Amino acid sequence: MGTLRILQLGKYYPPVHGGVETFCADLHRWLPGYGVESRVLAHDKGHAPADPGVTLCPVMTELLFTPIAPGFRRALNKEIRSFRPQLLHLHLPNPSAFWALTLAGARGIPWLAQWHSDVVPSRLEGRLRFVYPLYRPWEQALLRRSQAIVVSSQNYLDASPALLEHHRRCRVLSLGLDPARLEARQAETTGAWRGSAFRVLSVGRLTHYKGYDRLIRAMQQVEDAELVIAGGGDLLEELAALVRQLGLESRVNILTEVDDTLRNTLLEECHCVCLPSVERSEAFGLVLLEAMAMGKPVVATRLPGSGVPWVVETGGHGLLCPPGDENALAGQLNRLRRDEDQRRKLAHRGPASFEQHFHIRQTAEAMAGIYRSLAGR
Repeated sequence: MGTLRILQLGKYYPPVHGGVETFCADLHRWLPGYGVESRVLAHDKGHAPADPGVTLCPVMTELLFTPIAPGFRRALNKEIRSFRPQLLHLHLPNPSAFWALTLAGARGIPWLAQWHSDVVPSRLEGRLRFVYPLYRPWEQALLRRSQAIVVSSQNYLDASPALLEHHRRCRVLSLGLDPARLEARQAETTGAWRGSAFRVLSVGRLTHYKGYDRLIRAMQQVEDAELVIAGGGDLLEELAALVRQLGLESRVNILTEVDDTLRNTLLEECHCVCLPSVERSEAFGLVLLEAMAMGKPVVATRLPGSGVPWVVETGGHGLLCPPGDENALAGQLNRLRRDEDQRRKLAHRGPASFEQHFHIRQTAEAMAGIYRSLAGR
């Protein structure tokens, strides 16, 4: 069996933080072990990737969390001509992937669309409701052209309006994580924690669907506890103002400059991880796998139509509550704070569940099998 050449089209690439970026990089590194030579074309955010085989395209600006890169079409055509991939792996949503529809070289090979998330017409981010009708025709054209569509959970597939007419070509394959990325840690967290008895960590971009305002409000009801939110984003000033308004400066710390080693150290030192997301834009929650691998219990929201509750229930390492309910969120955090035995039981289940269900090796092996079935057509 010869080596199969595939080209992944991503949004960004590590050291840029994000679940899609992390998964794309882990897959890129593990595919050679399954007879697949991977290349990646993504957008440049001013960070040089550490991995070979990654090309970054300059970005003119960013609009609604989306990189605008007029040179992406030329870069894609150049990669196709020089690398001669046998298959395109498109990580979506990513409008730059639409350029593949316009290139004869791209249309001449099979496509796999990895559906990380719907473009959710958010009640919290009104601009998305206006833009999505313009985006949808291109999205649907790309999906119709794809020989297979990979979705990270059955929950998300069943609830996705965008995938409704494409179920026949959809395959469910969980995201995976390379636990080696969690090994690098700092000696200490330079004052991130303030000394409370119960330490809650939340990791992610400060954006509308993450529910951080609810989590901050919930902390008013969780005694002798502190929260670190690790991540930058558009809502930094708004969330910082909320912390001041509620008088929680001594118990809520928002860190915007967090590299991998600091994040891993924060994970190691916390008592639990919280993912308080309120909309289906949170399709999976890769931080839940990080917590699972490191033996940390989690509190997350039971988002309808999202993979988040499925990950927590499969991992057996956490508690769920209704999305947007700060009282229920506080209640679950207090359960973990008060019950050390429950924390220990949930934490103990995590690493074994991770090895069984969510290690990147299973995902990479299964993905390589899908590639070969498509490339052989």
